[in-house]
Amino acid sequence: MDGARIISYNFNESERPGGMRIRIKVRVESGKKGRARDARQGEALKEYLTWVVQQEQQDQAGRP
Repeated sequence: MDGARIISYNFNESERPGGMRIRIKVRVESGKKGRARDARQGEALKEYLTWVVQQEQQDQAGRP
């Protein structure tokens, strides 16, 4: 594989939380660039998952 490869995925309506539009775009790289990108993506995923947990907790707190 020469250079970076980009993979995109649009979530179906049934896969979206609360109807939110979600698109995931992944750039696949190797070597030094790949390691640096992997670290940034890891942080972004961690931030996203933290947000998801907070949203679920808020939803549960608001239920009778």
